[in-house]
Amino acid sequence: VVLAAALFAFYWLLRRAMSPLYRRMGRWGRARNHEQHNWLQLPAAIIGAFAIDLLMLALTLFVGQILSDNYHGDSRTIAYQQGLFLNAFALIEFFKAVLRL
Repeated sequence: VVLAAALFAFYWLLRRAMSPLYRRMGRWGRARNHEQHNWLQLPAAIIGAFAIDLLMLALTLFVGQILSDNYHGDSRTIAYQQGLFLNAFALIEFFKAVLRL
């Protein structure tokens, strides 16, 4: 629940911070002919989406590691399994972000 709340809060803050940029980009598209596009807009959007994916992954790993360190019931086996699960999750999500890139 803590992880989900942190991710939604981060995503909401990110959307609020980026909304002026999205409005400005919308005005760029209306001000010009639709045949002429700034060559930098598409690569910047792709790199920005990749950066957001990596930030969300980092936040997820950070909160997941805190939960794994504190809530394993003093069992080394459970802590080890949680660490393996977290590493597998990070690896899969990183390659998903690379594929989306």
